[in-house]
Amino acid sequence: MQEAEITGVTKASPKLAGDIWALHSAHTTSRTVLISWMPPSPGFLEVNFDGSVDDEERCSGVGFAIRDHDSKLVAAHGRRTFDSTVVCTELRAAWEGIYYARRTLGADHIILECDSATVVEWIQRQGCTAEDRLLIHEICRLMEECDSHQASHVFREANEAVDWVASYTAHHSGGFVWVGSGSIPGPLCSVLFSNFVDCIHIRSV
Repeated sequence: MQEAEITGVTKASPKLAGDIWALHSAHTTSRTVLISWMPPSPGFLEVNFDGSVDDEERCSGVGFAIRDHDSKLVAAHGRRTFDSTVVCTELRAAWEGIYYARRTLGADHIILECDSATVVEWIQRQGCTAEDRLLIHEICRLMEECDSHQASHVFREANEAVDWVASYTAHHSGGFVWVGSGSIPGPLCSVLFSNFVDCIHIRSV
């Protein structure tokens, strides 16, 4: 509602204006939700992905982590890129994640997860800007090869493992691949462990 409309309502009826503000307040009152990373169902691999852009240092990175129903890390990968937008890096991370799951691991049951509702919606509806259309097409093509697949949005707290990977690789040249539990960097290992023990985060929405 515009400021002029509110002013007009206030002059006409202070009580009506009060009722409107009370209704608006009731609709915008935050609620608390409990968030934790959830493993996929047996037989599925879950591919969490994320992109990171540092405008000050003009660098970006993509990352993904693939885990099974036992919360075991199958593989994690990250690399520095030169994409200029967060959405573009996240789409690139999605493509690299599902490509690895399909072509390297031969997975037929895949869940894609990220904390960008826009990216998930684009993947689900195969709609995007022209510059990202090829990536979307390739992501969807790989998903359609699977016996079953799903793209889901999660809050950032449930995506923190790949948030760390993308941020880390944005500031380091080259690429990194961690397979299984060997040689995982300490900070990433801590995040994965907190996911494994079902660490719960509290968020107001």
